[in-house]
Amino acid sequence: MNSLIPQQERSVDKERLYKRMGYFIEEEGKDPAPLIEQAMKLMEERVRKEIRGMAKFSVHTNNDDLVCNSCKNASESSISKEEFLEKMPIATGCLSKYGCRCRLALEFD
Repeated sequence: MNSLIPQQERSVDKERLYKRMGYFIEEEGKDPAPLIEQAMKLMEERVRKEIRGMAKFSVHTNNDDLVCNSCKNASESSISKEEFLEKMPIATGCLSKYGCRCRLALEFD
């Protein structure tokens, strides 16, 4: 899988690959944290570039048993762009051992 990373041109594809690699090595009993952290760093860089002109964000969870309470609570309201940037890389304060799987919906002014 490591050989696939340089082939990915889009940051979002690299993020997904790092996350998948993390899930895979966890199944082997290894620590996925470094791979999940790298995915989150890539996400932070990508999102900072994409949020110009946005006013608020709303959080959407996967609505399954892996969603932590922080993400559930965050999905109940919108957050400002400033608050989002302050809390990066995980705006919800996610406590899931798998990393945050939430999606952010952008709200324009």
